[in-house]
Amino acid sequence: MCRAISKILVSHTSGIDYRKLQELLAEQKWQEADRETYSTMLKICEREEEGWLDDGEIKRFPRHDLYIINKLWVQYSEGRFAFSVQQRIWQAKKDCKRFAYKVGWLASLANSEWIKYEEYTFTLDAPKGHFPSISRLVGLESTLVGFSI
Repeated sequence: MCRAISKILVSHTSGIDYRKLQELLAEQKWQEADRETYSTMLKICEREEEGWLDDGEIKRFPRHDLYIINKLWVQYSEGRFAFSVQQRIWQAKKDCKRFAYKVGWLASLANSEWIKYEEYTFTLDAPKGHFPSISRLVGLESTLVGFSI
């Protein structure tokens, strides 16, 4: 385990322990890691019952926790998956549909058909930025603009 990463596995901001996420990512259990990321983010914002975040929670989301989540995803996916990867793709596209298509969440630009979560590609062969699947957490555009890494 990388020593620098091991020092940041418990957030001093939220108290969340990220060792489970790290283990899932290290084992390349992408779906489980995605679900862990999703549930952790809801827990931090006390939105588990609602199951989604609004713009206010995104803007107030602890930067330190966002940093940890992002760093773990970047490290264990060889730079393929993470919020920072998604942010770079968003900066190049600046269009929700084109972004979703590029990261593999949208089957077609023509008919705007969203891929079901169960049909995502849970391997490193997935398109860059495929995970974490933030579109399930909140509206796509507000997430990409709100989370700045």
